[in-house]
Amino acid sequence: MPENCSTSSKVSTAPSIGERCTASGPSRLRDQKLCWRIIALYSSGATYSRPLKSFLNRFAGEHRELKALNKSLVTSRFTQAIDLLAKGPGPAAFRHGSGQVNAALAEATSVGLMRRLDSGTSPTPSTVRAAVERLGADKDFPQAISRATADEEQVRKRLEAATASFAGA
Repeated sequence: MPENCSTSSKVSTAPSIGERCTASGPSRLRDQKLCWRIIALYSSGATYSRPLKSFLNRFAGEHRELKALNKSLVTSRFTQAIDLLAKGPGPAAFRHGSGQVNAALAEATSVGLMRRLDSGTSPTPSTVRAAVERLGADKDFPQAISRATADEEQVRKRLEAATASFAGA
């Protein structure tokens, strides 16, 4: 991903993060952090440890120029995931309860779908919508996106749940 986590995608109906992580790059610090959070957890989720801020700072320091990452792969996965989420469930993919973007939900759905895309085939928007619905029906998932969201166990639970949900897409 080039600086500011930008992609070449122009998603007009994308969820909020998709709109903010497009060609011009996210303008708000909170949006930049969410982009980096998605990329960091996709690329290095197995090494996550609290606090989130330190994890992101370490990741950003190691990958400031994204030379140690496969830039084209990360950009492709991120762009494809955002496009599929926009065409499938739309903005609801990142919103839980209040209607505002839930960063833990956005991170989980994005990372889960990006991992699914690693399999080499792309799901359809309707199968992505079904995967998001399955994830929402998981009785343990709401706690993983609403309580102690920076806790290692909660991060692991939500990423595993999302990965499993999208594996069936």
